[in-house]
Amino acid sequence: MQGAQDLHLLYPEFLAGLIDETKIISAPYVFRNLAHAQAYLKSDLFKPGLDKLRSLGAIVLDTDWTWMQKDPRGLIAVRPIRTPKDLEGLKLRIWESKTAIETWRGLGANTIVVPRPEMYLAFKQGIIEGGPETIGIAYDQKNAEVARYWTRTDEYFQIVNVMMNERKYQSLTPPQRQWLHQAAKVGGQAYANESERGFTDKKAKAVKEFGVTILEPDLGLWRKQAEGVLVKLEAEGVIPKGLAAKAKALK
Repeated sequence: MQGAQDLHLLYPEFLAGLIDETKIISAPYVFRNLAHAQAYLKSDLFKPGLDKLRSLGAIVLDTDWTWMQKDPRGLIAVRPIRTPKDLEGLKLRIWESKTAIETWRGLGANTIVVPRPEMYLAFKQGIIEGGPETIGIAYDQKNAEVARYWTRTDEYFQIVNVMMNERKYQSLTPPQRQWLHQAAKVGGQAYANESERGFTDKKAKAVKEFGVTILEPDLGLWRKQAEGVLVKLEAEGVIPKGLAAKAKALK
């Protein structure tokens, strides 16, 4: 935003401290699927967030929000987790995020903040028994070596973008700007294709090399329990009142 770098790979949910519209992105079960999350990011509901981002000194290059993370959200654990009831007492690694902590605490887990680089060691030492992450990341980080049950949870959907410094963008010619927008769309397709390998190639490797069991339960009970989490997040001012309901209603 200040121009120290020109481009940055942006996970919009990480702007929650600056932009209200990003606060519901990682809230549990607001969105049905990636297409629904994309519709929100392209909607009039999210536009004030983009306007705020521009006022802070940055823009996003992919206006269609095509950089979809197709390795779905899940949970790697030392025991099988099929319903929120199975989370009771589970020592769950979480990151420093009020939304993430309240989400998994509300679903039943015993949340423990552990930095990402220490996650594998925390598993080995018994400090944690599980943690939310995609199977692709669980394989890459070797967490699948010590926690051999992975449950697909789809609690939220990740779409990233390329953020650019506004002043740098304005310094370019119109053709140069257009090339950047076109390149961002090409990159989005490549990112989606590559991330999808986490749920194909890497999932298969996790099963074959580490004996991981893949669980894809019906998420009805998860969605139902998450309703109370959303109420609490709104009551505590963590997410804007009414925004999640409006986002849920998007077609």
